[in-house]
Formats: sequence, structure tokens, C-alpha cells
Amino acid sequence: MGAYACRKTLLAGFTTIRDVGCSGYSDIVLREAVNNGFLVGPRILACGGGVAMTGGHAWTDVVEADGVDALRVETRRQLKAGADLIKIFATRAGGGEWSGGPEYTVEEMRVICDEARQRGKHTAAHAVGAEGIKRAVLAGVDTIEHGCLIDEEGAELMAERGTWLISTLYPFERQATRAKQFGYPDHLVISSSEIMKVYPDNLRMAAHKGVKIALGSDCGIPDLTLHGENALEIVLYSKLVGVSAVEAIHRATGAAAEAIKLGQEIGTLVPGKLVRCGGRGGRPRGRPFDPTAAREDQARLPKWRPICEGRPPLKRHEELTPFIGLRFRWFRMPVRPSAEGRTGAFPGVGSCRRGGDHRGMMKQAIQDRRRDNSVPKDVWSVLAKGGSYRNERSGELPA
Repeated sequence: MGAYACRKTLLAGFTTIRDVGCSGYSDIVLREAVNNGFLVGPRILACGGGVAMTGGHAWTDVVEADGVDALRVETRRQLKAGADLIKIFATRAGGGEWSGGPEYTVEEMRVICDEARQRGKHTAAHAVGAEGIKRAVLAGVDTIEHGCLIDEEGAELMAERGTWLISTLYPFERQATRAKQFGYPDHLVISSSEIMKVYPDNLRMAAHKGVKIALGSDCGIPDLTLHGENALEIVLYSKLVGVSAVEAIHRATGAAAEAIKLGQEIGTLVPGKLVRCGGRGGRPRGRPFDPTAAREDQARLPKWRPICEGRPPLKRHEELTPFIGLRFRWFRMPVRPSAEGRTGAFPGVGSCRRGGDHRGMMKQAIQDRRRDNSVPKDVWSVLAKGGSYRNERSGELPA
């Protein structure tokens, strides 16, 4: 499913994504598969899973850790594994009892931010409620994910400190309107409906206060937010917040690149930055343009090129359109390690080009998903026999 999600996302036109929710380092494995030519997909900034308090939001999928010392150690483990950022679950979800309530303290989150910052990485905090948002901002996080119930005090604090707010209207709108038909509990529908009554207004208020806003998607919620439909966040933001289509697109591209610390390389068509252009097929006259349609004629996109000459082309995964908030929920590792056994269970994850057990794990994970037709057959054969990352016939990385 990870290979499928990668391909769908790239074909939808998104060439950079930031994963902020997985288990067992699966997004790091997927990132290395794309970077080494196994799979077709966008550039991935991987979080490695993230951290939650014991019994907190998403505790079933990520590592639980409490207290300053334990969080320092766990942050270092995830950075050692190759995480590009650290995801903090700062509040509960936006539903059920104690909706959006705070979980981590300022001191606990501050040590995570300090450890990430000294390694040149950024931090992202899942924060729905107003108190949790303010705690995360005071701790020094770089981006607030969701921010649904932000108040004026929190918005002023974010504007003062330059913290980014990542809009995710898409999952809450889907939960409010479609969750019931797919068997989700009633409290999720009710709470999401309540959030959607105030969320667009809160985003407008935050923008008026000077908060920097970029768009996410939270793709990966089964049956609700499907991979490849990322652009629906752009549509909803323009429609519900009341901004122009151009501004909404900017918040999903140029602003998003700035939020994930790639604004100097990608995101806008400016001389000196990188661009990757692919053709899209035409549409019959009279049919409205669908921004979420995945076009098969994008399967073979050209390599990245600098916008102006004088700068040598970089690797093929330097891109134009970053997008935030993708989740690869279904791409799970064969082993789900505990916090204590993580280092021993996943040696070499952050350095797969040098080999190590990472290759064996990738082989097993791919063998379990042989029915995914989006991966070339020659890649399957090489990995199944424990071969190298290069194509047996040509000696080159698979296209």
C-alpha cells in the first residue's frame, strides 16, 4: 500500500510530501525506497512515527514516552533512525471526551524541540485545542498541525514567534459528512461537525493576526481522506475560508515549502530554484477541471532542472510542489518494536545505502505486498532474491 500511495500522490501532482503519522519507521523505509529508485513517488520528509504520552492520542501507532529524560532519549533514537522531523502529539484528537485537551507539558515538548533543532531538524505538533496549541508554541515547535480551536491569544503568540499553522480542513470535513456511512462512531461525526462550524472562522482570524498558514491534507484516513486527493484541501480552503484560488494554491506550494524549511530550493517559479514539469492530458470541452484527478500521462515525469542555467541539476527528487500532512497508515513494518528494543530491531535504517538489516526488512515488507502492480516486476525479482538496489539487467537504478 505504501507503493500505491506514493504513486497516487505523485500522479496527482504533488512532488514533495511530509509524513506526520506512521508506525515502526515505515515512512523512513518508504522514503529510502523512492530515493533509491525502487518505487515511483514524491520526495518524502519522514517523521519516523513520532512520540505520544502514555495513553495519549495515537498511542497505538507511535512510541509512548513520558518525562524530559525519556523524551530526550526517544527523540535521539528517531533522529538516529533517519527522521527528517519529529512529530509531537501535543493534544488529544478533536472528538470524544476531553476533545483537543492538552497532553504534554511545555517542558516535555521543549526538550524534543531542542534535540531536533541542534540536529538541524524541525518539529511538528498535532494540536487541536487552544491550550495545547499555546503550550506547543511556547515549547518552540515549528509547525502546528490542525489548530482547529485556536483562540486569539494563541494566534498572537504564533504570529509573534513565527510558528506555522497547517490547515487541515479536508479530514474534518470528510469526518463530518462521510464518516457515518463508513461505520465510524457517532461521536466522531458530531465532534467534527462542531469543529467545522468554527474552524474556517478561526483560520481567517489567525491569518488576520499575522499567523503564517500553509495547507496540509492528513491523507490516509481509511475511506475518508484518500491518497491522491490532496488537492481537495486547496479547494476547501479557498471555498470555506474565502480566499482566491491563487492564494490557496500559494499556501499549498510556496508557503508550504517555507514551512518545511525548503523555501530556498523549491515551491515557487523563481530563478535559482528547481522545477519539475510534467504534461497533463486535455479534458473534453465543457467538463470542469478536476484538481484531484490522477493522470497516467504523468507517470514518466522529467528530471528536476534548475529554472535558470548556471546551476548544475540536482538529484531527481528535488521538486516544485511540497505538500504537508500525508500519512502512510497501511505501510507497516513486519516488526513493531517497543521503545526499549527499537535500536536493536532496526539497525541501519538511517543508512540503507550501506546495507544492514534495512534491506532484509524492505525485502520482507515487499514480499508481503506482491500484488501491488505499481512496482516494476524487475524490482520485485531483485529484492525477492536479496539483490542490490540496482537493476540486474542494466546495472542501473530502476526507473
